[in-house]
Amino acid sequence: MRHALTRRLPPRRQACPAPPSEEDLQRQRRRAATNARLYLLDILQLQRDPVAAALHRQLQAARAEDAIGAAIAETLRALPQITSASYAERVRARIGELLPDALQAA
Repeated sequence: MRHALTRRLPPRRQACPAPPSEEDLQRQRRRAATNARLYLLDILQLQRDPVAAALHRQLQAARAEDAIGAAIAETLRALPQITSASYAERVRARIGELLPDALQAA
Protein backbone atom coordinates (compact mmCIF):
# COMPACT_ATOMS: atom_id res chain seq x y z
CA MET A 1 0.00 0.00 0.00
CA ARG A 2 2.79 2.35 0.73
CA HIS A 3 3.90 2.38 -2.92
CA ALA A 4 0.53 3.60 -4.06
CA LEU A 5 0.72 6.57 -1.72
CA THR A 6 4.15 7.78 -2.68
CA ARG A 7 4.10 10.66 -5.02
CA ARG A 8 6.15 10.36 -8.11
CA LEU A 9 8.43 13.31 -8.73
CA PRO A 10 9.41 14.35 -12.21
CA PRO A 11 13.04 13.60 -13.07
CA ARG A 12 15.43 16.39 -12.28
CA ARG A 13 16.86 18.24 -15.18
CA GLN A 14 20.56 18.76 -15.18
CA ALA A 15 21.37 22.28 -16.16
CA CYS A 16 23.89 22.25 -18.98
CA PRO A 17 26.82 24.43 -18.06
CA ALA A 18 27.44 27.25 -20.44
CA PRO A 19 30.41 26.68 -22.72
CA PRO A 20 33.52 28.48 -21.50
CA SER A 21 33.98 31.95 -22.88
CA GLU A 22 37.00 32.89 -24.96
CA GLU A 23 38.32 34.76 -21.93
CA ASP A 24 38.00 31.61 -19.78
CA LEU A 25 39.80 29.53 -22.41
CA GLN A 26 42.57 32.12 -22.65
CA ARG A 27 42.95 32.11 -18.86
CA GLN A 28 43.14 28.30 -18.82
CA ARG A 29 45.81 28.31 -21.56
CA ARG A 30 47.88 30.90 -19.68
CA ARG A 31 47.57 28.92 -16.45
CA ALA A 32 48.62 25.69 -18.18
CA ALA A 33 51.59 27.42 -19.84
CA THR A 34 52.65 28.91 -16.51
CA ASN A 35 52.43 25.52 -14.80
CA ALA A 36 54.48 23.89 -17.56
CA ARG A 37 57.03 26.71 -17.44
CA LEU A 38 57.46 26.41 -13.66
CA TYR A 39 57.74 22.63 -13.88
CA LEU A 40 60.46 22.86 -16.53
CA LEU A 41 62.31 25.56 -14.60
CA ASP A 42 62.49 23.16 -11.64
CA ILE A 43 63.62 20.29 -13.86
CA LEU A 44 66.33 22.40 -15.51
CA GLN A 45 67.54 23.71 -12.16
CA LEU A 46 68.23 20.13 -11.04
CA GLN A 47 70.50 19.47 -14.04
CA ARG A 48 74.22 20.16 -13.74
CA ASP A 49 74.82 21.10 -17.33
CA PRO A 50 75.68 24.41 -19.02
CA VAL A 51 73.02 23.80 -21.68
CA ALA A 52 70.41 23.31 -18.95
CA ALA A 53 71.51 26.54 -17.30
CA ALA A 54 71.16 28.43 -20.60
CA LEU A 55 67.72 26.92 -21.22
CA HIS A 56 66.72 27.82 -17.66
CA ARG A 57 67.69 31.46 -18.25
CA GLN A 58 65.83 31.52 -21.57
CA LEU A 59 62.69 30.01 -20.07
CA GLN A 60 62.87 32.30 -17.07
CA ALA A 61 63.14 35.37 -19.30
CA ALA A 62 60.21 34.33 -21.53
CA ARG A 63 57.08 36.33 -20.71
CA ALA A 64 54.94 36.41 -23.85
CA GLU A 65 52.86 33.33 -24.57
CA ASP A 66 54.63 32.60 -27.87
CA ALA A 67 58.08 33.05 -26.27
CA ILE A 68 57.12 30.65 -23.47
CA GLY A 69 55.88 28.11 -26.02
CA ALA A 70 59.08 28.37 -28.04
CA ALA A 71 61.26 28.02 -24.93
CA ILE A 72 59.26 24.98 -23.77
CA ALA A 73 59.60 23.35 -27.20
CA GLU A 74 63.34 24.02 -27.29
CA THR A 75 63.76 22.59 -23.79
CA LEU A 76 61.85 19.43 -24.72
CA ARG A 77 64.07 18.97 -27.79
CA ALA A 78 67.29 19.48 -25.78
CA LEU A 79 66.40 17.48 -22.68
CA PRO A 80 67.38 14.02 -24.05
CA GLN A 81 70.94 15.32 -24.63
CA ILE A 82 71.37 16.50 -21.03
CA THR A 83 69.59 13.74 -19.13
CA SER A 84 68.59 10.10 -19.55
CA ALA A 85 66.12 9.19 -22.26
CA SER A 86 63.62 7.75 -19.77
CA TYR A 87 63.73 10.87 -17.60
CA ALA A 88 63.32 13.11 -20.63
CA GLU A 89 60.33 11.02 -21.72
CA ARG A 90 58.69 11.33 -18.29
CA VAL A 91 59.16 15.10 -18.41
CA ARG A 92 57.77 15.16 -21.95
CA ALA A 93 54.73 13.13 -20.84
CA ARG A 94 54.06 15.53 -17.97
CA ILE A 95 54.30 18.54 -20.28
CA GLY A 96 51.96 16.69 -22.65
CA GLU A 97 49.39 16.48 -19.86
CA LEU A 98 49.69 20.20 -19.16
CA LEU A 99 50.09 21.43 -22.74
CA PRO A 100 49.17 18.89 -25.44
CA ASP A 101 49.98 21.43 -28.17
CA ALA A 102 53.56 21.84 -26.93
CA LEU A 103 54.44 18.29 -27.98
CA GLN A 104 53.55 19.05 -31.58
CA ALA A 105 55.99 21.96 -31.59
CA ALA A 106 58.82 19.93 -30.02
